[in-house]
Amino acid sequence: MAIENDDVGPGWDGVQPPSKGGGKRQNDGLSLFMRLEPRPEPYHFRLACTPIKFRKHRWAFRSLKQYPISPATDQNDRDLDVAWREGKFMPVTRYAAFVFDRDNGNRLRILEEGPDVFGPIGNDAHVTKTNPASATKGWDWIALVTEEVVDGRKVRKYQVVIDRNKGSTPFTEAEIKALDNPKFQRSELESRYFVKSTPEEIKDLWEQLPASARVNEPRDGKGRQKTAAQQAAASTQAEPAATKDAEPKAAEPKAEPKAEPKAAEPKDDFLAEAEPEPAEAHDGESEEESARMF
Repeated sequence: MAIENDDVGPGWDGVQPPSKGGGKRQNDGLSLFMRLEPRPEPYHFRLACTPIKFRKHRWAFRSLKQYPISPATDQNDRDLDVAWREGKFMPVTRYAAFVFDRDNGNRLRILEEGPDVFGPIGNDAHVTKTNPASATKGWDWIALVTEEVVDGRKVRKYQVVIDRNKGSTPFTEAEIKALDNPKFQRSELESRYFVKSTPEEIKDLWEQLPASARVNEPRDGKGRQKTAAQQAAASTQAEPAATKDAEPKAAEPKAEPKAEPKAAEPKDDFLAEAEPEPAEAHDGESEEESARMF
């Protein structure tokens, strides 16, 4: 470890003594991280920087109550992540950016969400050829988050649109001054708030799992591993059609041979569509969903 010099570096900014009783609380309880939870009112925010992209493990180490950020960002470097490479646990795609929270005094906060939120923003950026986080041409966004029960499980829906009533919203002098703070630099998102785990750290967690937990079994809509009966039922859905076509048919007497169009037999790939999808897909999403975003 390198010997440190005498200057107090930025790493000490967040090291503070506990507040003493009797005084006014300086912390209003508002977290630095902005969570988009279901609620009747929409959220209003303005991007302060281009989001960073990373992948976070959701299921691989859940039994350890660990949700590390993968050292791999896409399929090409999955070899860096033993849980992804060997266990087929594909970490989910996430994005994070500094935003001005219009609903809470224009406070600078960190918004971490997936393609459901950042996807529409990224698509608009490509269509308009304008950076949504531009200091002069950026705009405000409105996000409505709802939740409903579908087939016995809770499903969230996101509607993310531009606040067209405002138009472009150039940064004010106060906002520019707030962004001068070192802890609100975009580079801090990766170096301080969303640090990638090393391959060795992922391997260490992997080795803490029992052998039975080192494979990504198919899951139901609530994230629970499917039982053997559920998997068997899913895999046999197409069997009746295949068996029926495989049975020999008695030749029917005909006055004279005549060529008749033969019904197309189901192909192997057709039957495969009725089978459970590969286990890898149960812990993440398709690479195509976010291929063009940012």
